[in-house]
Amino acid sequence: DTEKLVDTFARVYTPIVVLTALCMCTFPWIVNHETGVYWTRTGLITIVVACPCALIISTPVTYVAALAAVSQKGIIVRGGQHLELLGRVKRIAFDKTGTLTQGVFQLLHFETTTTTTTTTRRRSRKEVLGILALVEAPASHPLSDAIVRGAAKEQVDVPSTKQVTNHTLLPGEGI
Repeated sequence: DTEKLVDTFARVYTPIVVLTALCMCTFPWIVNHETGVYWTRTGLITIVVACPCALIISTPVTYVAALAAVSQKGIIVRGGQHLELLGRVKRIAFDKTGTLTQGVFQLLHFETTTTTTTTTRRRSRKEVLGILALVEAPASHPLSDAIVRGAAKEQVDVPSTKQVTNHTLLPGEGI
C-alpha cells in the first residue's frame, strides 16, 4: 500500500516540481541577466531539495531493513506488504497451551451447537467429540492429534461400532 501510494504521489509530484524549476530557470532571463542567474540558481536548488528520490527509495530500503531484522530473529516474512499489515494490528491474542512456544496444540474447549431439524436427533457433546476423534484418528496433522488427545483426556468413547470409509488424506486440505 505504501509503495503504491508513494509511486502515485511521485507520478504527480515529479512533473510539477520539474515544470516549476524549469519555469524558474527560463522565464526570469527575460527580465535581465542578474535576475536570470538568481532564479536559475534557485530553480536548481528547488530540483535538488524537492527531488522525490529520497521518498521513492525510502520504501524499498525500509522493507529490506525490516525483513533483514526479522530474518535474523528466525522469522520469515514474504514481503513488505505483510509487514505493513502487521503494523496495523491493534491486538494480538496468545494462547497459553504451548502452541506458539512448543508447537503443541491442545483441545481446551469444545462446544456443540444445536440446529432445529426434525430429521436428526441432537447428539451430546461427548458423542460428537467421539465421532470427531474417530474421523481425525487416521490423519497426521497436529490439530488432528490435539483432537484425538483431547477426546482421550476426557475419556470419551470413540465409537467402535462405526467405521470411517472413503477417508482420504489430502495434505493441506483438511478432512
